[in-house]
Amino acid sequence: MHNMGTIRLVSPTPSETTRGTSFINKDSSLMNFSSSFDRDWLLGFLEADGTFSCTRSLRTGKIQLAIKLTQHPKNIRALVAVKKLLHTGKLEDTKNNTVVYRIRKHHVLRTHVFPFLHAAPFVTSKYYDYLRLQHYVTDKEFFPWQNHPSRLAPRWGEVLGTQKLTRFLDTYELEKKDARKLLTPGWLTGFLEGDGSFYIVKKGDGRYSCGFGVTQKHGKYVLEAIRRYFQIRAKVKKHSSYPHVWCLDTTSTAQAQVLAKYFEKHFKGVMSLRFRLWKRALHFLDQPEKMKKIQGILRKIGEKK
Repeated sequence: MHNMGTIRLVSPTPSETTRGTSFINKDSSLMNFSSSFDRDWLLGFLEADGTFSCTRSLRTGKIQLAIKLTQHPKNIRALVAVKKLLHTGKLEDTKNNTVVYRIRKHHVLRTHVFPFLHAAPFVTSKYYDYLRLQHYVTDKEFFPWQNHPSRLAPRWGEVLGTQKLTRFLDTYELEKKDARKLLTPGWLTGFLEGDGSFYIVKKGDGRYSCGFGVTQKHGKYVLEAIRRYFQIRAKVKKHSSYPHVWCLDTTSTAQAQVLAKYFEKHFKGVMSLRFRLWKRALHFLDQPEKMKKIQGILRKIGEKK
């Protein structure tokens, strides 16, 4: 029996896939990206922590548009990287001790953002939030519908095909080669920049281990793809305190060594520092005092103060 109550299989209509492509031209900022890795990193970061907003004000009736990323000030470096890649946008401090990167202007969305997003490999349901925003900017039509967080982006069907996708919806079985077609190195790095965690944990017998975790609201399917990509043995589970949050977590040393090699020198924000410390700790697994010291530094970096 299909788990359609958990994940929705949706194929875009022709109007969804071809709508608003007039903004793509040789002068667009898409041509300025240093690499497809940077483009995919930006998309992964947006799909983890970004917001594509297209709403109508109840007070004025005006349509309000925005692409937004909100981070703790410690991670302002990642937001600066986003601004550098898109060549536009504003960084603003808030009263809540956060920094917001925001783009609101129609012509900036059209010339700097849409060309990039049109070619990028969306994986999560935020694709439909983007589509709604893009449709209003290009066609001036407003749709008041709300996106369903478990809706699959079209890329899943494009990569897997109907038969494999149907099996995945039934069993969450996914071959490593298909996971590696679905997720790109750049997208994975950007996504983990927002939702990933590299940490150190003390075991019951006094030993320390290097752990890796990633969480996602309503997004078990994304975590299953990440799990298959890296062949992680640990299962995707529901969060013990938040029923709509899914978690993938492993403290396997062998797995940590694979991840340490894969993500070396790729992160752009505070995750870059956390990752370097975490990777260094792999050399001191048999030295509890050094592991404890690195654990303390990682915790201090992660404090929201």
